[in-house]
Amino acid sequence: LYIGDNGIIQSKIIQPQDSYPVFTDSNDYVCFIEHYTIQSSSISYYTVYYPDRVEVWDNNGGNGLYLKNTYKNLSGLPVLYIKQENEENITQGRSDLEDYVNLVDKMEELLSKYHDSFYKFLNPIPVVTGTKLNIDSKGNGAIDKNIVGNCLQLDDGSSFELVLSKMDINSLKEMYKILMNSLLDISMTPSIAMNGSSNPANLASASIRMMYTLPVLKGSMSAEYLKQGYYSRWEQIEKLLQYKGINVDGLLDCTFNMSIPSNETELVNNIVNLYNNNLMSIDSAIEHSPYTTDIETEIRAIQADRDSEQELGDNDVKSDDKSSTEGKTDNNGGVDE
Repeated sequence: LYIGDNGIIQSKIIQPQDSYPVFTDSNDYVCFIEHYTIQSSSISYYTVYYPDRVEVWDNNGGNGLYLKNTYKNLSGLPVLYIKQENEENITQGRSDLEDYVNLVDKMEELLSKYHDSFYKFLNPIPVVTGTKLNIDSKGNGAIDKNIVGNCLQLDDGSSFELVLSKMDINSLKEMYKILMNSLLDISMTPSIAMNGSSNPANLASASIRMMYTLPVLKGSMSAEYLKQGYYSRWEQIEKLLQYKGINVDGLLDCTFNMSIPSNETELVNNIVNLYNNNLMSIDSAIEHSPYTTDIETEIRAIQADRDSEQELGDNDVKSDDKSSTEGKTDNNGGVDE
């Protein structure tokens, strides 16, 4: 986080593959290095973040590294977003791909070997049973020389066939199914979400929520890890605002909405019933609506529509009052202008 030339607080997202946080032996976060190399020019760039300054280094111009620029660091070290704790190294996160990669490799290996076997077994083996027909001194039993193409002439009782190896497709299906189910179990994905043969249309909303219990639990764990990074980020923003003369008080938090499949018609009806019975505010109703993406804009639009309708209503009342006034008669029986 930094204050740009226009005075606005801005953020720089550093790619994970270019990130190298530095910790002491006591696991204290003291420095951060951003490193990448441009392949076309073979120039390596280093951006070193200290708590009070930022140094830019590269090896452009010869051997060794050269200090190009130094900037003041007002916000502190870059915020580390660790999605999941690593039991082997608490300073680094752990990717979910480590759980999936072995199963995915086995699935790819199974399909690859099946393809190799399929093309290999398409080449049949000729098998001849018995003996070839003998040719006597007079040429009896020989193949006619006028025949075009290949011909095999066997003795009586002999046979010739092309033998193909049999492939067990059911074993392949069963092994692939086991690996796929294991992958769904580890990723906490309901099997019905990845199985095209199943029709969830007849399932109730309560049943769908039960099937998505584990994914919601996993999402809640990820949300807690992300919040730790958000809290550090908000503290840095508060510090930068103080440099601009803006003091901020209060607590800031965020909520995560899990995208669980649901019956939108039933959800909207429940929201309408709660709002009509004064059990939910208009802000909460808009927030929980599945069709609303920008809550603040939607609230302003609804308020603008209400103000417009009220203004039209006031104009209609004034018009009716004016019409009744113009229609009054004087004492002599004439009509007032």
